[in-house]
Amino acid sequence: MLKLTQVSDFIDVFDQNKDAYLDEDEQILIFSVIKAKIQIIAETLCDIHNYAMYKQLMKEVRDIEIQIVDYQDFFRKRIYKKQLEEYKTIGNQMTQEKRDEWSKRLKEYQMDLLKKVEMLQQKQQEDEEMLKRALEHPLQSIKYFSLINH
Repeated sequence: MLKLTQVSDFIDVFDQNKDAYLDEDEQILIFSVIKAKIQIIAETLCDIHNYAMYKQLMKEVRDIEIQIVDYQDFFRKRIYKKQLEEYKTIGNQMTQEKRDEWSKRLKEYQMDLLKKVEMLQQKQQEDEEMLKRALEHPLQSIKYFSLINH
């Protein structure tokens, strides 16, 4: 028979994930064990024909079962709300990360466009200068353009 003489002994028995903290499921386990022990005692009393006490104990067992179900519902709702908030937070973070990523891509795209516009403007200026020079010296330009086209 297991004797629990200290709180640490009690926690060691019911702390399934060994984190030194009894979470909701582990707390429900405690109530379930107590209910099972009461039911065992009630059945033993029935075996020794003390039916009046058995009937009273079984009523208490049913009451404990109702309380366990109520506790489970309460804990599950609390866990659900906490997880829902975590999912919302994660979703908001992911959405913000995507917005930041697309904003960065848009800025990079705009920078590339500006560079291309600058390059085109520079090319246009160079072409205009070349055309002006060609118009100033038409004979040399004809020779130059004829060499380029071949």
